Amino acid sequence: MPVLKSDGVTPTERHLADLCERSFLKLWSYPNPFKEDGKELCDLIVVFDKDILVFFDRESQRLKRNDVDLSVEWPRWRKEVVDKQIKSAIGAERYLKSGRPIYLDDRKQVEFPLEIPSDARIHKIVVAHGAMEACRAHSVDNVSGSLAIAYGPPKVAPMTEPFFLDLDKTNPVHVFDSQNLSYRCSQVC
Repeated sequence: MPVLKSDGVTPTERHLADLCERSFLKLWSYPNPFKEDGKELCDLIVVFDKDILVFFDRESQRLKRNDVDLSVEWPRWRKEVVDKQIKSAIGAERYLKSGRPIYLDDRKQVEFPLEIPSDARIHKIVVAHGAMEACRAHSVDNVSGSLAIAYGPPKVAPMTEPFFLDLDKTNPVHVFDSQNLSYRCSQVC
């Protein structure tokens, strides 16, 4: 019996699901799985043996205005698109490690078809959209428009330099953006 999968809810989630469907991940990827409380676990999960990839996809148009004040809008964009998704990813990791059930629908009628091993390695991934053009405009040296990312010790407060993410290396979360995920769409990029 074929397993019915979600196509994704937003355009960027649909793109992420499509990337998996067109790659070898097709057999192990499931968009929009749900927890036992009927809430979404993540935007996409890939289960391959003991390696579990949990994706969180978020977009904000906040940086796309011509008159954007980066000193104000960059911290807001980062909080909305990156920081909140990192917290969600850490919560999903806890949920997966707890052994609680996963479903393919919010009514909990279709159980997740793959087993999550108790000793799984969970890779948390945030896909952040909406900064590429502002990033390009901010620095002529950044011709691609991709975020700069560094991993180091946990910080009390994140750096305020626009388009730079300083992430916790003790609990890593990988961050992709529109540029390095090769998402080309006038609605998102």
